Amino acid sequence: MKIHTLGPAVTDSYRAAEQYRADHENLEVVGHPSFEVLYQSIPELRGELLLIPAAVKTPTGAGWGDLHYQYGDRLELIDSLITELSPLAILERRGRSG
Repeated sequence: MKIHTLGPAVTDSYRAAEQYRADHENLEVVGHPSFEVLYQSIPELRGELLLIPAAVKTPTGAGWGDLHYQYGDRLELIDSLITELSPLAILERRGRSG
């Protein structure tokens, strides 16, 4: 069975999927280029697992709750986990470019 999430392997989501896989035999982690692509692939992923962070925010502004309501009739929550995030930095852009 496969567990699908955001790739590449350096993302927090992919590392969380690897952590989950370590406790569940016979899982293969598959990375996707974006969560939008992953959600659009739901019809082809029937019977497989998706790992979506609760703090996800797509470029269109959709959060986990929005995506849950949009796709909830096609998904079933089966488990949850808490993992540590990579260090984050907060930056402020000053001045104009160009």
